[in-house]
Amino acid sequence: MAAAFSTADSALNSASSNVARDIYKNIFKPEAKDEEVVKAAKIATVVLGLICLTLSLRPITMLVNIFKGAQVCIVGGIFWPIILGMYWKKATLQAAVITIPVGALTGIAFEFIPSLKIYFSGGAIPACIVGCLCMIIVSLTTKSVCGGAYYRDNTAAEKA
Repeated sequence: MAAAFSTADSALNSASSNVARDIYKNIFKPEAKDEEVVKAAKIATVVLGLICLTLSLRPITMLVNIFKGAQVCIVGGIFWPIILGMYWKKATLQAAVITIPVGALTGIAFEFIPSLKIYFSGGAIPACIVGCLCMIIVSLTTKSVCGGAYYRDNTAAEKA
């Protein structure tokens, strides 16, 4: 039980920290002081905890569907921006921003719409294909190249 609670509270803490820093501070209120960010993290902890509690009371099939949905979202939406963003010189931020929702929604559609699911037996393969194509096409048609993490010139940052 201790291991399960430790894992659960670590995940909840991580999620609430992400909400407070990445969403509240970086998007909604960049000028927020540390006290405000801590307050936002506390509120996020309560809200996310209640969501998790509510979902845990549902039948096991709902939890399985949540995990399936998360898996196809990661494969379709997040995998290619990370991999191509690190290793491909022509990858762009605009491509990553577009690929994440397009790849994720493709995976969800092929995973949960029965008439689409019959073609690939799930959403991972079409999400992966669409995510890759989206990342490549949008990167090649946009101009602000980020250069891939392993190709960037970090000497300017080190001097600053």
